[in-house]
Amino acid sequence: MHIPSVIPTPTEPDSNTELQAGPVSTNDKANLTVTASAGGKTRKSKPKKDELMVASDAKSDRNLFLIDYLQAGNTPTKAEFKKIWDELDAQTKTKYKSLSKAKSAEVKAKKKSVTEKPEDLSK
Repeated sequence: MHIPSVIPTPTEPDSNTELQAGPVSTNDKANLTVTASAGGKTRKSKPKKDELMVASDAKSDRNLFLIDYLQAGNTPTKAEFKKIWDELDAQTKTKYKSLSKAKSAEVKAKKKSVTEKPEDLSK
């Protein structure tokens, strides 16, 4: 595969496309930067750290702790909650890990009982 050493820049760039050309080698593609917006579509941006944490229905230890933390009247941002979770003592994390396993097993058992066929009662 042949990679040109210089990527040409269009003479009349499209208003939705920005190109920055520079030398490109097969080992160093960091010099190539292309930003494009096709058809007016926007990319989903990364969540901002100053957004408030919102619990989900996930049964993970972290989410279960978050649910309890929010119910206690706290309203942490994503960055604040990450710090709180990272600095949480091992005993509390172990407690929520056990709770997570129990909740996950409970969900699996419910799914299994729903998917099992009822026994033939006519015998």
